[in-house]
Amino acid sequence: GSLVVGGYAILLFLNAEGEIIGHSFSDGPWNYNILVAPESRADRGDLYVRCGWNHGIQYYQGVPGAGPSGESHSFGGFIQPMFRMLKRVIPFLNGRSLAAAWIDLPECPEGALFSATELGCGVLSTQKKDWRWKLEGGMSLYACTLGQLDAQAVAFTAGADGFVTAVNLADGHVLRSYHAGDPVVGVCRSINGDLLVATRTGVQVLDTAWQLRSRLARPLRRALPTATGFLIAREDHTLELLEITS
Repeated sequence: GSLVVGGYAILLFLNAEGEIIGHSFSDGPWNYNILVAPESRADRGDLYVRCGWNHGIQYYQGVPGAGPSGESHSFGGFIQPMFRMLKRVIPFLNGRSLAAAWIDLPECPEGALFSATELGCGVLSTQKKDWRWKLEGGMSLYACTLGQLDAQAVAFTAGADGFVTAVNLADGHVLRSYHAGDPVVGVCRSINGDLLVATRTGVQVLDTAWQLRSRLARPLRRALPTATGFLIAREDHTLELLEITS
């Protein structure tokens, strides 16, 4: 299919004209972060879907072409054909979804995806259908983004305790940490390598050594990263686009 959309306990597969060409069941409602293995990989077409109801990652094996998969599922005694069959639910973490993306790791050439929620984050091996590592407990994450630190692929996580951490995507070890002083609601990298940290009281700019370079006082509720800064939501529910130019 050209498009996959998630509904209440169901996935719909659409062609390029927007017509429904098949469906599949989901082990619970609230489907987020639908990731499809790229065409360049041997497992192209495989789907991974995070389900908020079962706190897991659902795995659907890809099938070539748009024809019937030959799979079926029983709903109350009625057999229904499935365009893709749910193969497994991989346990993960509860909480609002913050990030989901394919990542390239030399340690995981078969393919891996990164996921993060309010209660933790982890890297999933697509070959083993299991977690290479997972951080959970003692967290209340509000923001997460991927990037580079000292030539290593990392996830930048931040949350209610005011800490921003750089987590090594290869093994889950924390490489660097910074305390912003207030709950952090957004984090991103600028084009010159600075780290932009948005808290409930403003935005801080850290240099490449994570030393405070400048700050801008601004009461805000959330901050969504853009290519050059943040789109911030203020307490009065208005929006402001903040760009870092140097």
